[in-house]
Amino acid sequence: MEEWKDKIMNSLDGMEKAQPPKDRLQKIQAAIAQQHHISVSPKGLSWMAVAAVILLVICSNVMVVTHYFDQTSNISAFETYVPLTANFNIYE
Repeated sequence: MEEWKDKIMNSLDGMEKAQPPKDRLQKIQAAIAQQHHISVSPKGLSWMAVAAVILLVICSNVMVVTHYFDQTSNISAFETYVPLTANFNIYE
């Protein structure tokens, strides 16, 4: 009954590790050397930076203008407020 366990445990005896072909490393290095690398020129990066700054300035200006008009509308609402009492002298 214990034979099947021993048979399974000993089934890997005599096996060797898999070995890659001897010239595989040279083939991989040659394939890497033949690849075309896409490089981004610094001129393109500078244009992208300029565009990002312009976009940031425009967005911040829009935010400031909308915030300004929102505040002026709130101020005009408080100017129409009618107080319930005009006499704040509470000791008379």
